[in-house]
Amino acid sequence: MKKQQQFLTGEQLPYLGGTLLLQAGKADRRLVPEWIAQVQAGEITSFSRNNKGEAVFCKDGCLYLYAADGADTAYRRKLYDTWQKIQAGVLCERLSRQYYPVFEKLGVAYPKICIRRMSSRWGSCIPGKQKITFNSLLLEKPLESVEYVVVHEFSHFIHPDHSKAFYQFVEQILPDWKNRKAGLLCKMS
Repeated sequence: MKKQQQFLTGEQLPYLGGTLLLQAGKADRRLVPEWIAQVQAGEITSFSRNNKGEAVFCKDGCLYLYAADGADTAYRRKLYDTWQKIQAGVLCERLSRQYYPVFEKLGVAYPKICIRRMSSRWGSCIPGKQKITFNSLLLEKPLESVEYVVVHEFSHFIHPDHSKAFYQFVEQILPDWKNRKAGLLCKMS
């Protein structure tokens, strides 16, 4: 059985098919200007913060999580989950824009992109509502696998089922889609 994350310094957290070493600290509003300068210099990526001085970001192969003094495990998890949802949204939006021209040529209107944590799907498409929802947990999977999910869901605007024609269409865009899909099944160590 996998040990439950406590979101404490030294834990490994899955990120885009690899892991990031967690560095936990106490939130301090006075650090925000320094962090923003580091974001602008490209030293910090995937930066999210709130007005309490709490922040989560990537730097030098680590994930930094600064929580309020006395924050318990559930609260640190909530900060992390919020960060994960935001960053999954940024990633899925970027990949959607990257692959959209293929679908635009076929008359597909750009859909509303939503992110939420799902227990049994990586994504879902509702063509009638022009909406795609991606799982925030995609942020843990390899980038190539996330690209597959984006193309898979967009392909439902052309083929609303999982027919042979659907997978042939996906294969035209991603000839290695089976390998990319397999990355969604791999266990994190």
